[in-house]
Amino acid sequence: MSVNYVGNDYDYPINKNYTSSLMFPWLRWTYGTFEMRAALPMGQSIKIGTYLGPVSAREWALSGQITFMDYNQKDQMIVSQVTYGKPVINSIIHVNMSESKVDRFNVYKLVWTETELNFFVNDNQTLMFPLNQTLQQNNNYKKLGEPFDKPFYFGLSVQINEGAGAYHKDIYKQWNCSALIVDYMRCYS
Repeated sequence: MSVNYVGNDYDYPINKNYTSSLMFPWLRWTYGTFEMRAALPMGQSIKIGTYLGPVSAREWALSGQITFMDYNQKDQMIVSQVTYGKPVINSIIHVNMSESKVDRFNVYKLVWTETELNFFVNDNQTLMFPLNQTLQQNNNYKKLGEPFDKPFYFGLSVQINEGAGAYHKDIYKQWNCSALIVDYMRCYS
């Protein structure tokens, strides 16, 4: 999966002339292990996202979202995040990953059970989020672990980040590699 510059040097490519990739398998899960061994792309403004989103969404973030690996190149951080509620509540962990490490193969993993979400990078646990509790006290959720007790889909994306300078016409010339190179992806119960 990759982003590519497809314009010409005479057009200023704002929201055009770049491609991005997005993948949603048809399978849906409630609980399981999600694992990806990948080398991440290197280039200013390239954004990688791996996440689980609700199949039946009431509204974002009320229906929940699990981000098990986003790469923030600017800060050289792997971000894992659990998002839910109204108002929105985030539980976030940032893991320092220098460019010399992310362009090599690493294993990113989420273990989702009825009682907790566990996030790992290369078998090192980075975040544990408990689900055996009522997540919010303002009547949005009635059951323990809700909204993370329903089917979610898996999404994987490679795109241009919306930050300042993201669409500069020559930005692609600075990319070392715009491809997300996936050795394997596993999703199992």
